[in-house]
Amino acid sequence: MLSFSLDKIILLPLCAQFSTTTTGLACNAGKKIIRSTKLEKVACKYTCCYYDNKRFIEAHTELLL
Repeated sequence: MLSFSLDKIILLPLCAQFSTTTTGLACNAGKKIIRSTKLEKVACKYTCCYYDNKRFIEAHTELLL
């Protein structure tokens, strides 16, 4: 990632549920890497849990029907 000119970083663990041992650990590791490199000046967005997101549920419902 250091070799690209990034405008934004989005941390998106692909776990639908939140767990400190999966989602929390992945995002904390990502944040630590960003802080310890030149990436700390790049805007960073953290997306945690989406299991209760209406669009996520609708998309899965459509796949099941």
